[in-house]
This record gives sequence, C-alpha cells and structure tokens, in this order.
Amino acid sequence: MAHHASHRASLLACFGVLAVAIVLSLPMAAGASPATAGDYKFRQTVPVNLVFIGYPRQMISQGALIKALPATYTPVVRDSQYYGLPGRNMGLKFGFTYRMTFAGPGLEGSFFKYLTAIGTPGGFRCEPSAAQA
Repeated sequence: MAHHASHRASLLACFGVLAVAIVLSLPMAAGASPATAGDYKFRQTVPVNLVFIGYPRQMISQGALIKALPATYTPVVRDSQYYGLPGRNMGLKFGFTYRMTFAGPGLEGSFFKYLTAIGTPGGFRCEPSAAQA
C-alpha cells in the first residue's frame, strides 16, 4: 500500500511540474514575441573591481584599459548560432562599471609570499598540444 502511495505522489508531482510548464509557456503560445533588440526585460549594472598587484600606477593607462573593456553585454540564445542563424535576444542587458585599485606594499608582499609558499621550484613548461604542433 505504501508503494502505491509513493507512486501516486510521484505522478502528482510530475503532473504539477507539467502544469506549471504549460502555464508558463502560454504567453508565447498566445502570440507574445520574444524580446527584440531594444526590448530588455531585465537590466542590471554590474560593478567590476580590477585590483593590480605588483604594478606601479604609471605602468597602467587606466583610460586606455577602460576603453578596451566592454561597457555592456547582451546575451543571446546561442544554439541557433551553431546553425549559422542569429542568436535570439534573451531580454537581458548588463552594464559594467569599473573601479581600479592598486594594491599597497603590504598586500603585494603577502600575496607574493603566499605564491612562493605554494609554488614548486622549477621552470614553467607548456608543451604544445597535438593540434598546435
């Protein structure tokens, strides 16, 4: 009897998930279109911290670096790109704000001391893969 009850509970759970999936797909079935290029359902600004350890300030051109980094990112559904079609806009848009920090001598010393402690002696070797050879 307990076996039938657990089987019944599993079936009810499956039907519940199926019902939720059907309800969530109704707007698309009713003719609602997916997000278009300017139609973003969710926008978010993402703060990005760049921390330079071991670099003097004058070595980094902050303005040039900011210009080279992306200001925004709009993800697309990529499976269609696999077939040579444009990706569909997902309705998301992320903006980035960048903050640059240069580590002081205390953090630099601690960081490089830690790297020395966990590293192994010897030179770094990177053998090319068969595809690269």
